[in-house]
Amino acid sequence: MKRDIEEESVDISGRWLVVLACFIGIVIAGGIAFTCSIYYVEWLDTFGGSYATTAIIASLNMGILAISGPISSLLSNLIGFRWTIFIGGLMSFCGLVGSVFASNMYVLMGTFGVITGMGFGLTAVPFSVAPAAYYRDNQALVTGLGLSGLGFGSFVMPLIIEYTLELYFWRGSMLILAGISLNICIVGALIPPKQPSLNVPMKPEPGQEMPTAETMILRSKPMWLFMVHGTLFSMGISVMFVHITAFVEYQTHVTKYMASMLLMGYGVAVFVGRIGHGLIAQIKYVHIQTQHLIGYALAGFCILLMTSTTSYPAMVFLACSVAFCSACYASLSTPILSEIIGHHKLTSGYGYLNLAFGLGLVSGAPIAGRIYDASRNYHYSMYFSGFVILLSVFVMIPVCMKSLNLHRKPALPLRVMLEQQHESGEAFTKILNANHHNCD
Repeated sequence: MKRDIEEESVDISGRWLVVLACFIGIVIAGGIAFTCSIYYVEWLDTFGGSYATTAIIASLNMGILAISGPISSLLSNLIGFRWTIFIGGLMSFCGLVGSVFASNMYVLMGTFGVITGMGFGLTAVPFSVAPAAYYRDNQALVTGLGLSGLGFGSFVMPLIIEYTLELYFWRGSMLILAGISLNICIVGALIPPKQPSLNVPMKPEPGQEMPTAETMILRSKPMWLFMVHGTLFSMGISVMFVHITAFVEYQTHVTKYMASMLLMGYGVAVFVGRIGHGLIAQIKYVHIQTQHLIGYALAGFCILLMTSTTSYPAMVFLACSVAFCSACYASLSTPILSEIIGHHKLTSGYGYLNLAFGLGLVSGAPIAGRIYDASRNYHYSMYFSGFVILLSVFVMIPVCMKSLNLHRKPALPLRVMLEQQHESGEAFTKILNANHHNCD
């Protein structure tokens, strides 16, 4: 008995170690990917060129990070989470080291945009899915804790990059980031080599072929709606993110430093929001898909409200509200996927969802640029962002309504069962009475 308890306690501590490993890995990968725009000015001073060309480097990095989701899922299913993370960490290290020796913008697109982006992308699915793989009951909470690393990384990495830029310029700074990225391989080693099976197809009926997990996912209409929903949301949020600092500077007439400080507040709000949504999802009567849509709707309305204020404190409050509300994506996407396609197809499903999210990220930045070039007004970009996010909410409503109906179904059989028991009781009483009369 004592031995069983010791094994169980080790198992529980090992699970929390998986969550910690995913948190640290996302701090590194997500923090570097989402704050690399700090290097823009340094790259322009070194290589020249246009701001639009420089922006492609970061867009490639973030886009390939997300689009490589299906490849990451495939590797995770074939060789496991640990080795997939190790390969991704090694690729990101090589890409960052190669960036140190870049001679022009196009080399940076290949080294930092493609190679580093692919490396971070290979780690995205394992780091996102691993916590939920070991927890069935508290998926939203542990996923939120693990993915809150992005918010923390968005707060910490700018400080590290700014500090190293002052001491070693951008090449030395990126070499230090390369060393930091190698720690992804170390935290990957903390994840057990054999994760729970998440892509075991159900047994087919006699005479039928066994469908693969990918086939079942692609046949699911709710899954397609969830992917369209993710694409629209990521497109809208990326348009806002591209123009948020310039918009705040233009709208409130503050300095560039004050406008960029808003991003640090945004990162903190993402960190708090991912954990907060995970905790809210644990409340007994909370329906996670409804919580998810409410969060997105509030985020869209807050973006639209930003166009109507010239107050910097109000702008900071609304931007942080957008971050907190939209952070529900990270905490709730895994448990929502479990509801839509089943827990056993979670790894492949998350890869496809990342692909859809990446398509929105890749298309969002060019759309933001075209809107500004056509209007010379940041308001139209923010309008587009808010309305596209609200559109993503409407796309997901049918899936949410179906889920609500399924959650309410157990109440009907219970009532019917009670009525049947009552009718059976009356029938039994009549039989007893009849037998009693016959005996008399």
